[in-house]
Amino acid sequence: ILVPSTSAKPAIAALPVSPDVAVRITISFSTEEDCCLITVKNSGCTLKEDELPHLFASFYRGSNVGNAKGSGLGLYICRQLMHMMDGEIFAEIKENEFFATVVIHKV
Repeated sequence: ILVPSTSAKPAIAALPVSPDVAVRITISFSTEEDCCLITVKNSGCTLKEDELPHLFASFYRGSNVGNAKGSGLGLYICRQLMHMMDGEIFAEIKENEFFATVVIHKV
């Protein structure tokens, strides 16, 4: 279920992982100096913290993907596109929650 937001409040989606567990995805927007930041928070993080440095490498797939299909190119392409636009994307894990933040410079 996606709750769209038209204000500074974050948009929230709750995704059922199993009958007992729901993952909460939150998208928030903020500004910092001359940049706009878009942050996606995933409360169902199962990625190991020592895998973070490899997350944006081409063809890298985390150990948590299980049987999910993919090529390991998605985040690599995102970072390449952000660099072409003089922006950045980075990821971090805090208290078992995954955060991906896109940094866009204001024009």
